[in-house]
Amino acid sequence: MKYWIITLTLLMAIPFTVCACSHETDEPEITAKPAPAPEPTPEPEPDPEPEGGKVLVAYFSCTNTTKSVAENIAGITDGNLFRIEPQQPYTSADLNYNTDCRANREQNDPSARPAIKGMPENPDEYQIVFIGYPIWWGKAPRVISTFLESGDFSGKTIIPFCTSHSSGLGSSDTDLHPLANDAAWKPGKRFGAGTTKPEIERWIKSLGIDFE
Repeated sequence: MKYWIITLTLLMAIPFTVCACSHETDEPEITAKPAPAPEPTPEPEPDPEPEGGKVLVAYFSCTNTTKSVAENIAGITDGNLFRIEPQQPYTSADLNYNTDCRANREQNDPSARPAIKGMPENPDEYQIVFIGYPIWWGKAPRVISTFLESGDFSGKTIIPFCTSHSSGLGSSDTDLHPLANDAAWKPGKRFGAGTTKPEIERWIKSLGIDFE
């Protein structure tokens, strides 16, 4: 009797064992997807060059009136100053307009080119060039012509400015264009005595050039 009871018990347990095994083997195997290969890190692009580029403020000044304006322009634009110096400095007698002085003779001679001491270093670094001068008989001093013909201003932007007590800008700026005809010229500006920094700032802003 006990034999049959044990046998019956074993027979009844078999389906549960099969079901349990079947349930485990039917469960789909879950595998993690392989992690995607990391994408290559792109090389950083170089910072773009500023639109304005480096600024040069070149000026000629005998009484330091033009120098003062040039210093303000350089400070506003973060530009480099360069003083245009003649090899033979102008004396008071050279500037005595009531006589046959040196300045008068040079201004009356379109071909006059007074020698200058030198040119700015690394001129290729500059994209914008301010050129300042006093008005002599309605014109830029001939030393400015020497400066322009002594350098290569191709592709640069040139912005003339002048100083005077009473004379206007006249054609002093446009007369210079043929001396650097491969440059992009901006209209010039005349500054009188006592010009303030805010006035210069407003003019520079009106040029529409990004100096940052």
